[in-house]
Amino acid sequence: MEFCLPKDVAVFAEARGYIGHGSCPGDAESLGKVVAGMPGDVVTVDPIAALKTDSAGRPIEHFPYGPYRVRAGEVWVHGAARNSFDSRYFGPVPIANIRATLERLVTW
Repeated sequence: MEFCLPKDVAVFAEARGYIGHGSCPGDAESLGKVVAGMPGDVVTVDPIAALKTDSAGRPIEHFPYGPYRVRAGEVWVHGAARNSFDSRYFGPVPIANIRATLERLVTW
């Protein structure tokens, strides 16, 4: 899906160079991620899966470790790459922030 980050997260991500300028709040670009949790699902933030530093060696905060039940009105997103900036770091995304659903054009 394509979505906008919450403004405070977008400002942080843009300042760190994780995302560029765009049309989302905070003048940030939108992101495309896989939905890994819908309302009512339980997801787990694993200390092994969440990086302690980003690719520039800077410390990066993460969502609290352990299980989390996705609440009504939000989704949990995950990127394909191990170092993807996703819900492991910023938590759930409000469903209202979703701009579009995306379909794979090519798979292999």
